[in-house]
Amino acid sequence: MKRIIFLLTVLAVAGTAAAELLWGVTNGVNDSGFWSGGEIFTVDTSTGNVSIQHTYSYNGVSTDVRGFGDIAINSGGDLYVTYYSDATGNFKTLAKVNGDGSFAWSQALPTQMNALTFVGNTLYAHAGGGAVDGLYKFSVLDGTTAPTFVGNSGYLGSDGDLFYHSATGKLYNVYTPNATGNLAELNISTGAATLIGTLNGTAKF
Repeated sequence: MKRIIFLLTVLAVAGTAAAELLWGVTNGVNDSGFWSGGEIFTVDTSTGNVSIQHTYSYNGVSTDVRGFGDIAINSGGDLYVTYYSDATGNFKTLAKVNGDGSFAWSQALPTQMNALTFVGNTLYAHAGGGAVDGLYKFSVLDGTTAPTFVGNSGYLGSDGDLFYHSATGKLYNVYTPNATGNLAELNISTGAATLIGTLNGTAKF
C-alpha cells in the first residue's frame, strides 16, 4: 500500500478562481518487505489532474530513496521531504529538493521524522514510532544544523501527519498507537499533546 501525504499551497489562475495545488509523496513498490523508490506529485484541485513531478528509484545504493515520510513547502516555494534509506534507516533523512528533483542536500536526523509542516517559515517535525515521540523544530535549514527538541508529546505511535492551521494558530498531529488512529492538538511551545478524539482507522491528512 502506498503512503500518500498532501501539502496545500495556493496558486492564482488568471481569469478564474484561485486553484489549490496539492503536493504529495508516495512510497514506491514493495520490495521483499521494503519500499523501493517513490514519487513526488501534484494534484490540481480545479481540474483533478495528477502530475508526477519526480520519480525516484532504488538501485541498491545505501543513500537511495526507499520511501518517503512526508513533504512540506515554505512560502517561498522551497520543497523539503523526509525519506527512508538504507544509510540511516526508517524516515531519518531530511532533504531539500531542487526543481529538477535532485537533492540540494540531505541531512541525517537523530530519529525518524515522518510528519512535517511549516509554521511561518520554521519547519516543524514530529517523531513517531521511536523510543520517545515528540515535537522538533528546525531553527536553520542548511543540511547540517540539527533540529531542536521542543518536547515530549506523551504518547508512542507511528505518525500519520502534522498540520498547522494558520487561522487559529493550532498544530495537529495524527498518530497510530495501534490499529486505530488518534487526533491530537500539540502545544507548539512544549510539544505536549491534548487528545481530541479517536479516528476510524489510520487516518492521514
